[in-house]
Amino acid sequence: MFDWFLKFLGFRKVNRGHVPPLPDVEAESIEDDVTEDTDGGTGEAVMMWEDEESEELEDLDDGVVALAELESPSSVVVEWEGDKPWDLGVAAESTDGNAIRVAIKDKLDELKEAAGESAVDKKFLARLSRVIDSDQLDLPPFPDIAQQLDDLLNDRSVNVVRIAKVVEKDPGLVRRVWSKASGAMYMTAPSSLHHAVARIGLDTLWRIGMNVCMHDTVFRIQEYQEDADEVRSHGIITAEVAAWMGNERRGSIYMAGLLHDVGKLIIYRTASGRKASDVPSRALVDAVCRETHAGLGVLVTHAWRLDQQVSAGVAFHHDPMVAPENAARTPRLVQAAHIAAHEALLRKNGIDAGGMEALRSLRGVIINPARTVQKALQVAEEIGLGPTSPAESPAE
Repeated sequence: MFDWFLKFLGFRKVNRGHVPPLPDVEAESIEDDVTEDTDGGTGEAVMMWEDEESEELEDLDDGVVALAELESPSSVVVEWEGDKPWDLGVAAESTDGNAIRVAIKDKLDELKEAAGESAVDKKFLARLSRVIDSDQLDLPPFPDIAQQLDDLLNDRSVNVVRIAKVVEKDPGLVRRVWSKASGAMYMTAPSSLHHAVARIGLDTLWRIGMNVCMHDTVFRIQEYQEDADEVRSHGIITAEVAAWMGNERRGSIYMAGLLHDVGKLIIYRTASGRKASDVPSRALVDAVCRETHAGLGVLVTHAWRLDQQVSAGVAFHHDPMVAPENAARTPRLVQAAHIAAHEALLRKNGIDAGGMEALRSLRGVIINPARTVQKALQVAEEIGLGPTSPAESPAE
């Protein structure tokens, strides 16, 4: 999977020694609010607005890989060519559904002219245009189990027994909760679902519940499953890092990070054909993703009746400077987390794509790039993403 992703982004392999490690920081550890809920937050220690004072950074968890260990796992270094992965997209026109639909249709018309005589490519663009005309984008409603959990966890009088009864309605959710509560940090498996819920905490349970929306069967896409899986995993890392920076344990910042690339899933699903001859050219699908995924993502947030803060985070994560002033904070958080998520995995695989400098140059925020990338790496390892083996290194 990673091999193909690197080729798509324009990498080539050269022998130039190790990638430089991340800048040294104290061998401390950041609290892992991904695996266990604790009091307090770490957000403003990592990110602050320019008129705020810095607070002391919290420790890094002992289980986090030391920054010095982020060197290339082999002597192969991949030299960057072309656009950075965090730049493969443009901001939506606005968060207004009608304006977005008009802008996307105009862009599809341009791409149709560039598609030439390919009937398959033109059919794909026509299908996508019809999907955009639908208010629901041919999507099911926001998962009922996720909505129930959100409502229930907002009730301060709720108890673990009631929560567990909701969780047990969804086998997939039960499996994810049980897996989380049986992780390596625990000496024994939970004795019951109630125990599992109590062990992981309500904030972690909420995040697991919200992730359900990205695992709907509608997003099981035969020809593009690896792409869809990458969108999901990147969304989870971005969500966790953005919420951590924003000092938010659950809420709109997390959802904006989780769904910031969800528009790509709409495109992949529409491009998927019943047979190989029905699949449009990869170049066209990539171009559509680049030009329209942010706008399509906003339409998804509308279809699922999510709040304006989520819509803004999805719409403007590629360019927060065009967001309305009163809606800029969430896009800035999502953009920073989006870059850090890419940079963490690339560095883990021996690639220095310039993400640290990109984080330093972000406008409107003061950020500690090393700590932010470290957090992204921590989340990536938590969800099972690690470096590729030498055998999986990008081919020339």
